[in-house]
Amino acid sequence: MTDLANFDRQNDRLLLFVPETNVTSSNLEPYKLAQDLKVQGYQVNMVLGQSSNHTPLGTDCQREQVHEICTEAQRAISGVYGIETVDLSPRSHQRYTTQPRRTKLRIPDASAAQLVHTARQLMLEGKGNESFDLYEQAIDSFPEFAVEILAEVYEIGRARQQNRYEQYQSRYFDFNIKPGQRVLDVGSGHLPFPMATDLAEYAPEDNSYGRAGQAFNNDAGLPVTACSVEKMPFKDKEFDFVYCSHVLEHVTSPEKACQELMRVAKRGYLETPARVTDLFFNTARISNHHWNVQYRNHALHFYEYTEDEITGLNCDINLQSITSPQSPREKALAALMVLKSDKINTMLYWNEGFNFKVHRNS
Repeated sequence: MTDLANFDRQNDRLLLFVPETNVTSSNLEPYKLAQDLKVQGYQVNMVLGQSSNHTPLGTDCQREQVHEICTEAQRAISGVYGIETVDLSPRSHQRYTTQPRRTKLRIPDASAAQLVHTARQLMLEGKGNESFDLYEQAIDSFPEFAVEILAEVYEIGRARQQNRYEQYQSRYFDFNIKPGQRVLDVGSGHLPFPMATDLAEYAPEDNSYGRAGQAFNNDAGLPVTACSVEKMPFKDKEFDFVYCSHVLEHVTSPEKACQELMRVAKRGYLETPARVTDLFFNTARISNHHWNVQYRNHALHFYEYTEDEITGLNCDINLQSITSPQSPREKALAALMVLKSDKINTMLYWNEGFNFKVHRNS
């Protein structure tokens, strides 16, 4: 059996040794093996050379054997499963750019009254992100006032722009989009990305598809292409940035959708609802969601929903409480969903590419 790679251990890492003769521009098997191990959640380093004491992983090894060998090695190293993964090669490192998280405004040692007063002033000055930063600090620091503060945030937020970028995404990310760059919004629906130069929509004339009956919005008069995210009629790297928010949970083939996003753009942002959101608000069934999407271990994971998960709580009372809130507590919950959007959504800013894994029900 020809050795593709073999492993040894050093400290707490699994060292994946690859003979130098096996690493060529035409032989991608070592990289594929490394990728498989990484997606499985193993903490590994890819090293050129040969281990003195190793277990061979041959090209004719069955996938189950490879996983069994690596699981045994991982047991010997740490005694636990699912350790945080590190990138495996220079090629992988280029694909994992740190997300440009925006630094939130904070005022040390401020009282609740000081935070709320300053937040109100910032909102009047048109600094909505900074204002919401301080409202969030206020509820985190003074939870006894959370309902009152959040109810105020709800009333203020109603006056803000309602697309997701201006509502909350800009509080977390600096997309660093320059004037003159081409920006594609895939699945723009009724809430188009404000920096988009082009729109792609699956069914722009069918308001029953994915928009809960709301009409497709193109008030800016941008070029519109009717297509699926799984097959887009654009050239490779035609766009500088692609924005894909609350689309991937609907697709039939996450593999094709992810590959297309990386093909048509140099970098981008994608977002889906988290599993807890779909279960608690019954939105998997209401909005026709097929996938629970998670970002962990440096990869985007798609887990196919079971029928039980799609059913969720089987009641829309929670959804009604945030879409049509009546009491201060309901308004507080709706505002909390906005201030803590990163906890109820899966968000990924990517540069050059990203890894993904699809888990289908058997």
